Amino acid sequence: MRKKSDEMIEMLVSSVREDTSERDKAVLRRVLCELVRVAQSESVQSIEEDFRAAELAVSNNYRR
Repeated sequence: MRKKSDEMIEMLVSSVREDTSERDKAVLRRVLCELVRVAQSESVQSIEEDFRAAELAVSNNYRR
């Protein structure tokens, strides 16, 4: 099964004007894939930061 982001990228690429070249569609597809990758990376980083903050808070409470 394809990821939802892949499906959305294909939907966006297929919705460009009919006279758009295959090369331009490929560039658009690569840019959209990179945007998804960056967004997922930032999301993971944010979750990791939240986890570290929670871990620190728990360890501080146990030290008291």
